[in-house]
Amino acid sequence: MAVVTFSAEDLRDPKDSAIVLIGEEDAAHCDGIICGKAFWADDVIVEPGPHHHTTIKGLEPETTRRYFAILPEQV
Repeated sequence: MAVVTFSAEDLRDPKDSAIVLIGEEDAAHCDGIICGKAFWADDVIVEPGPHHHTTIKGLEPETTRRYFAILPEQV
């Protein structure tokens, strides 16, 4: 049996924070797990390929950083 735990920072929404930090990062080596763009096909994980992330993090109260993929075809 696996135990999954979440911190208060994981559960808070960044838009409910007094300070919202928005950033951009190169994600050329991202496998798509953290940004939600990976998927399963024929029992194999399919990675999205090189892309960028928009990141959002809240402060006061603090939140966990969220990652959103920006794929080349979306630009």
